[in-house]
Amino acid sequence: MRLWSAVVLAAGTGSRMNSETPKVLHPACGLPLIDYVINSVLDSGIASLVLVVPAKDRMISARVNSSISYARQITPLGTGNAFLTAKSLLEDKTKNILCINGDTPLIETKTINELMEHHLVSGADVTILTANQVPQEGLGRIHRNQYGQVKKIIEAEELPVQQGEIQEFNGGVYCFRSELLWSRLENLTPSQRGEIRLTDLIVEVDQSGGQIETVQPTSNLELLGVNTRLQLAQVEGVIREKIRNACMMDGVTLIDPSATYIDSTVEIASDSVIFPNTYLYGQTRIGSGSAVGPNTIIIDSSVGEDCKILGSVVQGSVLENNATVGPFSHLRPGSTVETGVHIGNFVEIKESHVGQDSRIGHFSYIGDATLGSEVNIGAGTVTCNFDGMEKNLTVIGSNAFIGSSSMLVAPVQIGPRAITGAGSVVTEDVASDSLVVGVPARPRRQKRSMKNMDDC
Repeated sequence: MRLWSAVVLAAGTGSRMNSETPKVLHPACGLPLIDYVINSVLDSGIASLVLVVPAKDRMISARVNSSISYARQITPLGTGNAFLTAKSLLEDKTKNILCINGDTPLIETKTINELMEHHLVSGADVTILTANQVPQEGLGRIHRNQYGQVKKIIEAEELPVQQGEIQEFNGGVYCFRSELLWSRLENLTPSQRGEIRLTDLIVEVDQSGGQIETVQPTSNLELLGVNTRLQLAQVEGVIREKIRNACMMDGVTLIDPSATYIDSTVEIASDSVIFPNTYLYGQTRIGSGSAVGPNTIIIDSSVGEDCKILGSVVQGSVLENNATVGPFSHLRPGSTVETGVHIGNFVEIKESHVGQDSRIGHFSYIGDATLGSEVNIGAGTVTCNFDGMEKNLTVIGSNAFIGSSSMLVAPVQIGPRAITGAGSVVTEDVASDSLVVGVPARPRRQKRSMKNMDDC
């Protein structure tokens, strides 16, 4: 028999979110709310987790994890009824059960471990996570007798006026000793709304002489849950602040932390500098010594060491060491920029590979292209990659020099060290070490020297 299992309640309708998306799948700093809860539970050492979902759910249960089993609440009849759906998966298989709501993403693994440890050491039937002065409405209150013993949990909507001063709040996280748990749940009387409430189990345990204990978290904010978009914003603000603080403690400089937005999935190496109004999303990695921003968005991209990205958008791309981008440029998904590449202002790169030490100074579109090393792309150059039916590839060899306002009509190859004159429309392949000019571009007899390229 296992020592611990966990039940995560995620079957609520979330009607106050006014959304077709299940409440627990709404993201906060790049991860769905439910992921924070599941990660905290699994990190606590619990290997057996039951996720309770709505009867017709397809979205939550699609998140496959070998450590998770799923139970479906056929009819939404309260938290106690939701918990009971896990009975067939857990009865006689575990000694203790951790129960937690799926919309409480701020619960820390450390807090869960302390709750579990106190539960085992005290030998309690139930151990409840509580906190004082939680800055959120709608939480139930802990009612104690004159000796400080927990007698019941009063739901917020049922709180008598004379007890409105109670400032110990129910966190919705419990540890239960499995013995007698299921029979006690099944014996609960439905509320006036016909619901079986998990909180009513506390009265049942107390009246049967069971032991009830409480534990408080390090931060009262851990009890914050999400039922509305306002609460989602509140919780996301707390997560964002934790992310920023962790980055700074790890050696990252945030010039203005309050104007910096970093997803929980982002990694930033030490000695990087993040300037204001920068957004780092998804699976983004920033290498040591890089400077990002201001006014920059990076999504699902890898940025090497000592890079500089100013006022630009980078999506699904790779920048190797010492690359520079911006301002006002856009790297679209599928692009790779090798070491030492310079991308200036108003440059768009899409599904292209730019070789080492190449330069694309300004006002250019490079799409579906492969550039060798030390290629120079003049201002206004366009790879004309779309013929109206499909995208075509442009290949530019190393040390090629593409003159300003060149139109490279794909599919086309420019050989190594080849030169296109300014304003050329290149419709055919260009041989290595050759010069082409004109509309359409035609070869010249002898390639001009690079020092005379200002004439092209």
